[in-house]
Amino acid sequence: MDEYLELEGSENVVLQHISDRLEISNDNAIRMLSFLTNRQNLLGSDESIVVSKAKHKMMGMTVANEKYYINLKITTLVMCALLLDINLTKGLMSSICSLAGISTKAFVKLDEREGQKCILREVLMSETKTGDAHILDKFRGQCCNNDLRRCRYRCEGCCTCQPEEVEKILQELEKNTVFRKDGAGYYHYCL
Repeated sequence: MDEYLELEGSENVVLQHISDRLEISNDNAIRMLSFLTNRQNLLGSDESIVVSKAKHKMMGMTVANEKYYINLKITTLVMCALLLDINLTKGLMSSICSLAGISTKAFVKLDEREGQKCILREVLMSETKTGDAHILDKFRGQCCNNDLRRCRYRCEGCCTCQPEEVEKILQELEKNTVFRKDGAGYYHYCL
């Protein structure tokens, strides 16, 4: 198994490769591709997703097709799958982990209900991959991850999670070695 997934082709071709490689449904492959295409700030400096519009003529009409050029680490795809709650087969997870030099004991089940998934997403989406107790302040009480419907802090589209609770969530994730806290009170994502 290669460390990188390098693909070129139409959306259907790319989705089929992702689906086959990760042993996931086509719907989940669509979710992953859309998530990563719209959040390229999550990609490493050596990763890319480029979408170009290719035009060709068919029976006198010009038809535009999108062509994808993808260069992603397999571990990025796995992290995306974990964030989107996509189930991967145990065999694939073990292979990917051993390839990346990660013990499968290093994986932690994130508790959506307790806000762990939300906080991890927000830290990962920050440019520096760091956060503190005030990471949700910028949303002014609005829910920032509407797809996480089981979160106990979500109430009719609003977020009731206060900085004290965010700090507790970050501390719990630090105990599980997801984050490392520095002397200034910031939590850094542990790659």
